Amino acid sequence: MQTTQQLVELAKAGQRDAIGLLVQRYERLAVTTAWSIVGDFHWAQDVAQESFVTAFQQIAQLRSGATFGSWLLVSVRRNAMRHKQRQREVTTDFPMNELVAISNGWIDQFEELLPLLKESM
Repeated sequence: MQTTQQLVELAKAGQRDAIGLLVQRYERLAVTTAWSIVGDFHWAQDVAQESFVTAFQQIAQLRSGATFGSWLLVSVRRNAMRHKQRQREVTTDFPMNELVAISNGWIDQFEELLPLLKESM
C-alpha cells in the first residue's frame, strides 16, 4: 500500500490512479467534515467534491505530500463555510409572501389531482 506522500507525488505527475486512490482514502473524512458544517448530506457531498477538484488543480503547490489530508480539510472547511453562508443569504433574502403564494399553488394543484389519483387506484 502506497503512502499518502507517494500518492501525492504520483498525482502531481498526472497519474489518475493516484488521484482516485487519494479520493478513496479521504472521501469519507471530507464528506463528514463538510456535513458537520452544512448539516445536509447532499450538500456535504457537493462541498467535498468541489474541495477535491480544487485540491487537485492546486496540488503542485503542496510542498509535502504527507500533509495532503490536513491541507484538503482546510479547503473542505472553507468551502463548507462559504456554502453555508450562501444558503443563509438565499434563505433570508427570499420574501415570505412569495413562499406562501407558491405553497398555496402547490396545495391547489394537489387538491385538483387527488381525486384522479383515487380513481386510478
